[in-house]
Amino acid sequence: SHTKLFNLKDLAFNVISIGGPIDEEIAFGCGFTSFGSPLYQENLLLLGVGSNPFPWLQLGGSCRLAQVKIGSNEPKNGIGFDAGVLLNLGERLKLGGYFKELEPAFSWEWSRPSQEYGFSFQVRENAIIASEVFLEPGFDVNWRVGQEVWLSPVFALRVGYNANPDRFSAGLGLKKGMYRFDYAVSTHEALELTHLVSLDFVWGKP
Repeated sequence: SHTKLFNLKDLAFNVISIGGPIDEEIAFGCGFTSFGSPLYQENLLLLGVGSNPFPWLQLGGSCRLAQVKIGSNEPKNGIGFDAGVLLNLGERLKLGGYFKELEPAFSWEWSRPSQEYGFSFQVRENAIIASEVFLEPGFDVNWRVGQEVWLSPVFALRVGYNANPDRFSAGLGLKKGMYRFDYAVSTHEALELTHLVSLDFVWGKP
């Protein structure tokens, strides 16, 4: 995927990832993300694994190899760890938690632990609503809510709201066979719109 946050070239964000099952209960994933400009560059190599020990429980963890380079200074390297849990409460309701920076990659103030807690509920066969709360030391509590509706087997519409800062978003999704295309746009109180485009390839069992 590729995006320029608030349409600023110095805030370009690129992601390449791949993942798949190892067996019926364990899956793996890896990815590379690049963010910033020549003045500030942040690169992350992510390695993750997930497990499904019970039909109602999914567990995951990841290791992040991080590199940050500021201007002409020597790059700084670090390793961080994240974890997540997902509970399937029936066929429609899911609860989840994500714990970032269990072991911070750097000792800097902005590299600190944070948590996200959320739920999703399948209102109808083709419609889902979801919400989450984001907690980070030193910042106000933030929450988000969104809805996805598949108007046909190949076309979806999405809308969302972010409370802090106050932002709205909208998007669409297309899928055909092994191909997935997604587009989203979000607002900002003072800056330009942010556009996000992603292309996915899915193979094997759906």
